[in-house]
Amino acid sequence: MPIIRNGEKAREIIDKVKKTGNSLPCFCTENIMTTEAIFMGAKKFKEAQNIKGQLPLIIAFTASYEQRQQLKNYSGLSDFKEGLLAVRDDIERIARDEGQFSDINVIVHLDHAQPSDDDWMFKENKDFISSIMYDCSCYSLNDNIKMVKDFVKKHKKDFVIEGCVGEIYNYVVSNEKLEVKDIITEVDDVESYFKETGVDLVVANLGTEHRRTESALKRYRRDVAQKIRDKIGRQIVLHGASSLSCTESKNLPQDGIVKVNIWTILEVNPARIMAGEIIKNIDKILLKESIEKLVNER
Repeated sequence: MPIIRNGEKAREIIDKVKKTGNSLPCFCTENIMTTEAIFMGAKKFKEAQNIKGQLPLIIAFTASYEQRQQLKNYSGLSDFKEGLLAVRDDIERIARDEGQFSDINVIVHLDHAQPSDDDWMFKENKDFISSIMYDCSCYSLNDNIKMVKDFVKKHKKDFVIEGCVGEIYNYVVSNEKLEVKDIITEVDDVESYFKETGVDLVVANLGTEHRRTESALKRYRRDVAQKIRDKIGRQIVLHGASSLSCTESKNLPQDGIVKVNIWTILEVNPARIMAGEIIKNIDKILLKESIEKLVNER
């Protein structure tokens, strides 16, 4: 069946990818056009590479994650549940057994799932969502480990589970949040986190950053990724792919990265093309007086 509807089957697919020495992209979406484009791109890649059998594909979205609430944006109604119903309808339709994309196995991933706030979503959609990044990085590392460990015990059979190693905030002894911090994840922290929580995959801060449009502004710490790989194997998920150069992207599999989140390029490139087309045809859209007024305002 094109949609992988349980964690064990999704885990089998990801385990196979680990053994092949490749990295599996995880494409995030927040609208129907991006969802359809992801399927079309996967199909074209499969045909161009002459890949036989089923091609694995991960499609993801965030819910109440503060930095980007993709499900809320997916529907014009600005509602999480409406967004989930909409994206589920789209993926179910596109990936139907008798459809043109039936040779693609789809793993649906809930990214940056927030404890408590997003619980209803994965509990009510176990027959659709088969992978979760359970994000406790807003808590202290000790609390993060405890919460994720408990989540793994309860839901290991239902989902492939990712954990985010590290802390977004500094903490005092009393566990009170202080300022935001941005530091490279310690290799030893990753190793202990992976072993203690029992997660399938780990997200580490390797110097990259979400939603970067200028890759030179951030430095990918390949050396840290490789040290983590040497400790736990190819179990790393990379966020912030928009920070990478082409060469860095090609080297990810050998660095221990088994899964790569991709979203910015799916939104930025079409927006740039659209902006260019609007500028070229601006005289067909606005009156001359309106164009001159806008130019003068700049």
